[in-house]
Amino acid sequence: MFDNRIFKENNYHGFVGIAEVDITPPVGIYARNWGAAKYDQSIGNHNSLKLSCVTISQKLEETAMVMVSLDAGVWRSYEVRVRILNHILDYFSLPKENLVFCLTHTHAGPVLSDELDEKLGGEINRQYISILQDKIIEVIAASLDNRSLSIITWKYGKCALARNRDLYIKEENRYVTGFNPVKAADDTLLVGRIQDLITNKVKGVIVNYACHPTTLAWTNQLVSADYVGEMRNLIQNDLDCPVLFIQGASGELAPQYQYTDDLQIVKRNGKILGYAVLAVLEEMIPADQQMYFKNVVVSGADLAEWDFSEQELNRQLSADVVEVDFELKNMPTLQNIISTMETDIPRVEYEKLFRLKNLRIQFGDNNSAKISVWVWQIGDAILIGQQNEAYSDFQQKIRSALGEKCVLIGNLVNGSAGYLPPKELYDEDCYTVIQTPFAVGGLENLIEQTLSFIKRFK
Repeated sequence: MFDNRIFKENNYHGFVGIAEVDITPPVGIYARNWGAAKYDQSIGNHNSLKLSCVTISQKLEETAMVMVSLDAGVWRSYEVRVRILNHILDYFSLPKENLVFCLTHTHAGPVLSDELDEKLGGEINRQYISILQDKIIEVIAASLDNRSLSIITWKYGKCALARNRDLYIKEENRYVTGFNPVKAADDTLLVGRIQDLITNKVKGVIVNYACHPTTLAWTNQLVSADYVGEMRNLIQNDLDCPVLFIQGASGELAPQYQYTDDLQIVKRNGKILGYAVLAVLEEMIPADQQMYFKNVVVSGADLAEWDFSEQELNRQLSADVVEVDFELKNMPTLQNIISTMETDIPRVEYEKLFRLKNLRIQFGDNNSAKISVWVWQIGDAILIGQQNEAYSDFQQKIRSALGEKCVLIGNLVNGSAGYLPPKELYDEDCYTVIQTPFAVGGLENLIEQTLSFIKRFK
């Protein structure tokens, strides 16, 4: 039964390491992320691209759970993704369930593919991916080396940056992708403060928020981490520590002000999230403390006096992988896709087929696919990561089911495939429905199977 005379933050107690490296690419790299763009190559860099890593274990000698966040959009090449993730697993002798690799989903980053040699700047991408693979090993090793006895304090907040982006145009009976001022958006923010128990210093921050980084769009020619980079800069100016960002279930969420090349708007969006994160951090109570009702002080009113005492810390740590079945839409076979790509077709159609080819390589010429979902318990928090771009229904229903526990939800975890919109949109003319390789009901199936597995955490 809930005791309203005790207040404690959700926490985890164990060995935690965090590290960060710069992965800003050379100027001139192929960075075309928008169909409407008129350029292929970057002409400069805005804020730095970062690669960050958090490692967690109960004992130093135990195999750690490894969480990585990369400033990138999507895995444009399935083979590159498999090669990099398998290299991490092999190099550190990690079981599959112990690696969660997140993409921040910036739409102003280099394209993660080594099949771009014919594109302007494409040969730089091949070199960049090779360097990136080495940097990933470097940052994980650094995080493992600086593990120390720490407390992660988990706390929810709110941030108004994310707005609904499915805008219905009644006269045309279709949806377009942009700010919808009428429909409410999930504004949930989750922050994890990593505090070293020996130095009492905040050594890192984990931020989980759902909002497409689409501030910079087709007219922009700079590589940028978008609002995530600006948020990170703001927090690091205050705390001087690495920040790891996990993109939430943002399928229909994006900033109100977006689709620009105005760097002041990028900064503005980053400040909206950054100040919200700092507000949550300021509100947190000391890492090893809880508040308790101490006494009644008689004044003009009977006043409740509260004080601090040591709190019980949660040392539970586990990692699991759940396989979820998805039905696929009718799609051409891999060979048919390749044959069509070899014909003279418009560039936009070629790009669509390029993405479809990678899906067929991943799923094979099948009508269904098994896709992994990662479920971690980190003390009083549960992390759930999956590779698709789920709508926010996913995180809202999972968080509601787990009640008092804090729930980190990650889109684009250990891969990228397609959107998971709600089934009622499948009868509509809507980009996310057109783009997704998944048949109607995919989102609801993911929610149902995830809820079934996490019952044991209630």
